[in-house]
Order: sequence, then C-alpha cells, then structure tokens
Amino acid sequence: MPPARRFAPPATPPDSLLLVNFTFLYPLLSSNCQPVAAPASYHRLLDAPHFLTLPAYGFEGFTPAMRTQLQACNFRCRIYKVR
Repeated sequence: MPPARRFAPPATPPDSLLLVNFTFLYPLLSSNCQPVAAPASYHRLLDAPHFLTLPAYGFEGFTPAMRTQLQACNFRCRIYKVR
C-alpha cells in the first residue's frame, strides 16, 4: 500500500472566499439579471466574463429568449476575499 500523501493547507482558507456565478446558469428562472453585490468587507480578487456570455455556449439548451438574456445581463464570474 502506498504511503499517504500529505498536502499543504490552502494559502487562503475556503471559508474566507465568496464565489459568484461559478455555476452553469440554467435554467434562467427570472427575466431580470439579479446582480449580486458583495459586502463592503470583501475585496474582489477576480472579475472575468462568465463562459455562457460567449455566444456559442448559449445554444446548449437555451431558448432564443434565454440567449438574449445571457447577452443582455453580461454575467461575470467573481471571487471575493474577506478583508
């Protein structure tokens, strides 16, 4: 039996991070964009386009109205860290 591996603890404890829009946004349950605001005590580490905002991905099971909404809302993936 191989020896147990030892892993270094993460540099940032997982409970100190807030992930926003890191899921597959389906189904779109609302006709509005529903922006998420992080508390003032959080510092933004990452702000990047959500992959579903790329036009080609909108054809994977989304209706024409949903594709329009994906483009209009301009969803972003964000990572925040507690200060």
